[in-house]
Amino acid sequence: MATNQSESLTNRIQSESDLNDISFYLKHFASQGINVEDGSGRNLNNWNSTGSSQNTGFVRADYLASAGFNATANPAPVDTVGIFLRDNMHSEYTAVPSLGDRFLPTGIYFQRPTAKTFGVLYIDLGRSQAAGTVTIGPSRDDLWFGSIVDFQATERQVTRFDMNNPDQDPALSNRLRLSSVTFKITVREYLGQENSKRDYTWCPPAAMTQAECKTTSPYKDVERVVRVTFRDNVLGFSSAQMAQSSETPVTLRNQRRPIYRRPYDLIYFLKPSYPSGQLKRN
Repeated sequence: MATNQSESLTNRIQSESDLNDISFYLKHFASQGINVEDGSGRNLNNWNSTGSSQNTGFVRADYLASAGFNATANPAPVDTVGIFLRDNMHSEYTAVPSLGDRFLPTGIYFQRPTAKTFGVLYIDLGRSQAAGTVTIGPSRDDLWFGSIVDFQATERQVTRFDMNNPDQDPALSNRLRLSSVTFKITVREYLGQENSKRDYTWCPPAAMTQAECKTTSPYKDVERVVRVTFRDNVLGFSSAQMAQSSETPVTLRNQRRPIYRRPYDLIYFLKPSYPSGQLKRN
């Protein structure tokens, strides 16, 4: 009995630790995304984010891994959930880095589970583009997390805005800038049992009634909800008048000057600086 309790506790600690790490890294890196648009309905699997800070990125705010679940898929498919540039400039910078060093390509990928293989979340943090184009993709060299049975991106908040045409009436724009999105991660904890058989299956909760997914091993599914705000993402503009002075031509004194708006208005967030050895948690 003590062995079973120890196994259950170990599994619980591991899953909680993974969920805490996923929550931290999604918020820490995704919140630094720039020029991020809603990628709902868009196939991002063959799309790559490279180049300057002006490149548009996407996050699939309608992604649901279990919607395309196949218990016997081999190999399990990998979906691109988000791909964008993030601002990597440190809050303690002494000089502004070049664009290639400052804006790094970032990818969020999910490998769907099957009956016998758990789902894997990959976060590719890219690298400097100063030496040329950088290609990113899911691999075990990235941040990766297993034991996942479902992954979802949902509850988008968007604003109609086109950076290339900032004076356009928002109602006429088909460009949807993301202000926030919710990620829902479900992991499976297998509990201790008397016999030595480990009949583990990794199907999404809704699919556990399928013949391939049934298991005799006791388990518990735990969901973590992570709300990410793209706090540096330009969402639209507010109007202001040009500063008037005796030197300002009369014809220009009432001209509108666009001031671009972010989720926290004109506040811009740089990458946080953590003390050496500081535990990085929300």
